[in-house]
Amino acid sequence: MDFKDINEKIDTVEGFFQPLDQYIWDWILTLQNEENLFGHLVEFGVYKGKSLCKLAQHQKVGEHILGVDCSLSLEGMKTSVMNAVKKTSNISLAYVNLLDCMTEYLYTTRYTSEGGATTEFRNKARFLHIDAGHSGYNVYEDLKLADRYLSPNGILVMDDWTTIFYPDLVDAFYRYIIANPNSFKILMISECKMYACRPKEYSNYIWRMETKMIPFMKEHYNKPIKIFKTKNYVDSAKLVIMHESEYSKVDPQDNAIDILL
Repeated sequence: MDFKDINEKIDTVEGFFQPLDQYIWDWILTLQNEENLFGHLVEFGVYKGKSLCKLAQHQKVGEHILGVDCSLSLEGMKTSVMNAVKKTSNISLAYVNLLDCMTEYLYTTRYTSEGGATTEFRNKARFLHIDAGHSGYNVYEDLKLADRYLSPNGILVMDDWTTIFYPDLVDAFYRYIIANPNSFKILMISECKMYACRPKEYSNYIWRMETKMIPFMKEHYNKPIKIFKTKNYVDSAKLVIMHESEYSKVDPQDNAIDILL
């Protein structure tokens, strides 16, 4: 797959999706495909479909795309998103499901897919992205549905994790995992997003990130980056990935940091 080409297509879609995260998604979704991990691709908070298009680029035969966003009820929004998916990927639009509702509705409704099909999303999502309402209440409700949808070896991504304007977002996540300790565990933080998995898959994904993601990013991403983690502490293998320009703000003499790239 030509990652430069597919990301240039993504850049033609209106919306917010950092290039660094685009390539991280490419690596995760490619890894899952290489390891024959089957599962649906889900997004809460679609807007114009920019990141949904990325999911469509990695969709395998038989997998469905599910996008949930209240704004899809606005005139022309569903058509706009579908057109974006069509111009950036080769997916059949019959596998793209767009719902204009709150995730609360889906939590109490056993949704399958449009047209009366029997696609089941519960415990079947291999990749799930949350970028919907940023209030503590909205995020907590999104996490409840994400917990129901994410497969045992799936990846959860949350947007705006490092944005200081949305402290309730981070607070809601920690409140949720305190109440549900077997649901999610943080793997990595980028300049914008948080990546997590099921706790039982934590060691497997961390190993893959350290041994496979680093070579992938060095080969395909065209800007200098740093990947590091805190060292010498229990349960501190979580990674941080950022551009070198941002890393320069971190004290390079800090002995508490292990530089991986």
